[in-house]
Amino acid sequence: EDTRRRLGQLSKAQEFIPELKTLHFVTASVVLHAGQWPGASGGGSFVLDRGSADGVVVGSALLQGQAVLGQVVEVSPHASRGIMLNHPNLIIAGRLGGQRTECYIRGSVAGVCEAVFLGRQPEAKEGDLIFTSGLLGYFPKNLTVGELAETPVEDGDQRTYVARLRPTAELDAVEGVIIVNSETPAAFPEPRSEGEAKAND
Repeated sequence: EDTRRRLGQLSKAQEFIPELKTLHFVTASVVLHAGQWPGASGGGSFVLDRGSADGVVVGSALLQGQAVLGQVVEVSPHASRGIMLNHPNLIIAGRLGGQRTECYIRGSVAGVCEAVFLGRQPEAKEGDLIFTSGLLGYFPKNLTVGELAETPVEDGDQRTYVARLRPTAELDAVEGVIIVNSETPAAFPEPRSEGEAKAND
């Protein structure tokens, strides 16, 4: 039911996010929460019941409704592995809401999401929204990523400003996801039933 509701949200979002009209979406269920990714000390990963046979590729964006959840990092014919937005191996190109100011979103070893701005200090403050910019591929622009939890402050690197990010996606409640495949026309397939999933496995 949650996946159907989020598909409905994504369908309505097509009205004001034109980029979504060119995409194909595949629903998937989380069959295993793998916890931390091997070799990393923060962020979570999970195994999904969709794979290359369903059009999933490494790099595919993972969504909860129109909110960014994470990315696919490994694919087999009938399964795939994804990492969440707070994983230290994940980097997404973003922008500040209402502005052209670009940034990138990254996870951290502490499992915290951060927005990183390069160049001069951005005109940003706590509560400002961050959206995808559409750069770096796979993630269409104008999807919701989250909101700034604080005003960006200068990092150790000169002319780099960092702020914690509160993700819009519910990272602690991941049971079903929507996988983006940009190579086929837009579609909203019905989520598979448990019986269908077992049959395909």
